[in-house]
Amino acid sequence: MREKYEREELTIHEIADTVDVGDYAIRYWLVKNGIERRGTVFPVGDHPVDYDQTRLAKWAEQVKERDGHACVACSSTERLHAHHVVPKYEDRSEEMLYGLDNGETLYRACHAKRHRERGDESIARLLRHTPH
Repeated sequence: MREKYEREELTIHEIADTVDVGDYAIRYWLVKNGIERRGTVFPVGDHPVDYDQTRLAKWAEQVKERDGHACVACSSTERLHAHHVVPKYEDRSEEMLYGLDNGETLYRACHAKRHRERGDESIARLLRHTPH
């Protein structure tokens, strides 16, 4: 899979189709194997939005800082994640991807619960295996 992603430059979706698994399984495999993901461009109307992992990491840190490095649901200060209130797959605009108003700090289990509540069971399952 590393060769397909790095050398052949197949997308996560193309690799997932090749090995008959979901996109999230490939994303998990990339993280688990320390492979940095390429930026992806998602079309939004006539203007593509750059899905930049570096910007998302900065966004996540700013969300956690704003929330005092504590879960907004249970107040835990351990295993914190920054969660998009409006999911990235629903609105890929700059404002929704990187706007602080669209983020909240959640403990890993609370994050999984939020995804289960909106029907994202596959994301909730992946969160159980997230190291932090």
